[in-house]
Amino acid sequence: MTKGASTKEPAKKPAAAQSSSARSQDFAKGVANELKKVHWPTRQQVISYTGVVIASVVIVGVVIFLVDEALGLALGQLIK
Repeated sequence: MTKGASTKEPAKKPAAAQSSSARSQDFAKGVANELKKVHWPTRQQVISYTGVVIASVVIVGVVIFLVDEALGLALGQLIK
């Protein structure tokens, strides 16, 4: 054996050398494995979280509207 040679397994083909169907299968397997790790919320949690998001959007919308109206009135007074 020469200096620097290793006894490791041969490297896999680069992704570009694999066929598109092999890459697609690898991708699908990876996606399936990741989906098994996901913590899926219950129906009640989804409903609750959706309510929180909708309420937050309404509150932020009202605040933006009030600030816009106040600035509009103030600018109107300055322009007169």
